[in-house]
Amino acid sequence: MATQGPAKRDVPRGPQYETCAELPFQRLAHFFGLVSGQIPLQGNVPGKGLPPKERGRLLRRFMELYMPRTHDTYQIMRLLAPDADRVQRGSYHLQQTKLAKALCMAANVPKGSEQESNVINWRTRGSSKFVGDFPEACHKYVLNMCRIPETALERKLDLTVGMVNEKLDELASRARPNLEQKAETLKWFMQRTTSLQMKWIVCLILQHLKIGMAEETIIKVCGAISS
Repeated sequence: MATQGPAKRDVPRGPQYETCAELPFQRLAHFFGLVSGQIPLQGNVPGKGLPPKERGRLLRRFMELYMPRTHDTYQIMRLLAPDADRVQRGSYHLQQTKLAKALCMAANVPKGSEQESNVINWRTRGSSKFVGDFPEACHKYVLNMCRIPETALERKLDLTVGMVNEKLDELASRARPNLEQKAETLKWFMQRTTSLQMKWIVCLILQHLKIGMAEETIIKVCGAISS
């Protein structure tokens, strides 16, 4: 009897949710990993970008699997197209240097340490592989402090899309104007995510996902599915 080959890694099937706010964030982070090429599909090299047609297929599959019965996609669209959400959410006032300092505070990285210096000076310091790539530098030097191990991806985590949006609103709020308060919110995230999931939180804060899809394309595809 012929044996079947390995299953193609794809957007995992899961329950349909009443609202997008109920969707586990780990599902969205997994989608980001797939469409960016960081989680390889069968036959693809890890880290290699996917062709636009394949990225579009993954996005359509993701939305079809997890489209809520209400077809209210507002919560998920805020995270799929973070730059388009600037008007609603506003600015976090956390460019890379400030965000690096806040992340180091949240992770209790010793001040003045080489670890802190590698993240703050991400354009020029640290491993050559990560120089100039801020999210990857954070992942390498700081986000390994996250409480949830990567092996936990096989079980359901409590963090939802709605919770992420609520905390990102808090992070952007004038009620948290100083770096110490912003670090507390980042620490809250780090206690509930894996290091890879937290890397996507960093990308959301920078309001640039870098998944190889224009936000206009994402909005267009999601609009067609929800109509």
